[in-house]
Amino acid sequence: MSRVVRVHWPRLLPFALEFAALAIALVVGAAGAADLSVGSSVTPAYVHIGETANLSAFVELPPGALMQPKWLPPDSSAVLTWGPLRPSRHPTRSGHGDTLFIEASVQAFQLGNIVIPGMAFIDAAKPGSPPMRLPAVRLTVLPVIPASDSAADLKPVRGPLKAPWWELVPWGWVIAIGLLAGALAWWVMWLRRRPLATVTALVPFRDPGEVALTRLAELRARGLPEAGQFGTHAFELTGILRRFLEATTVQLRPGFTTSHLSRRLEEESVPAGEAMVLVSLLRVWDRVKFARAPFTPDEARKSEDAVEQFVRRRRPPAGKESA
Repeated sequence: MSRVVRVHWPRLLPFALEFAALAIALVVGAAGAADLSVGSSVTPAYVHIGETANLSAFVELPPGALMQPKWLPPDSSAVLTWGPLRPSRHPTRSGHGDTLFIEASVQAFQLGNIVIPGMAFIDAAKPGSPPMRLPAVRLTVLPVIPASDSAADLKPVRGPLKAPWWELVPWGWVIAIGLLAGALAWWVMWLRRRPLATVTALVPFRDPGEVALTRLAELRARGLPEAGQFGTHAFELTGILRRFLEATTVQLRPGFTTSHLSRRLEEESVPAGEAMVLVSLLRVWDRVKFARAPFTPDEARKSEDAVEQFVRRRRPPAGKESA
């Protein structure tokens, strides 16, 4: 009984194409560099998908060769990704001729055996000369986790991760609000530092004589001498008389002592006799206030009458009160 063997051509087709490409590359490299010593290698020969391998190749020039090799960029594709080329030139071990080296990193992103074409170069000394290619190499790409590994510790399927908080914050609004708050704070500080306009309240004019007589009447109504408060009574009388003199004379200012006030009264229009009486009263009141000098209610009443008579004599006429 004969057995019919079925060949699955779709499964064998990738291997056949790979073998044909490798054979063509070897033939072309051998034909293009028949008179040169060349070589190619890749390390490591087995890598996981996405890992980097290092491709090394060399061309040994014979002594006296006029060839000027120029390396061509490698063929990039979706399967292979190349790094930058690193060419170098060194003398041979025998000391005759030079050896050209070329290195480059390569990454493969397809499982299985991958044929990496050899590096191509041209002879720059012969413009228009056809390119020559070094021998191709084979790289085996393995999966990260073998399919036969049933004990692989895989993490369970998880949903999408939540974005970090700094990606959720509307930074545009935050910056705008911060600038607005800073401008508002500056405006408030500017308003506080700005000098305020001084508004002077209009106080109705009052006749100094009327004010003095009113305060004198209030002082009499309090009956301080009868209560034995001679110091307070002398203090109030001194204040009434001094405020009246300061308001009706030019050269008298608050804070003058009795001696200063005596000299200023001589320069004013106060008669010498009245000035002497006023100064005497002020000195008596000073002794009562500060030295506790003896005083009687009768003397206190006479002092009130003296102040009242002086104010009434010095009071301006009715037609000049508003001046």
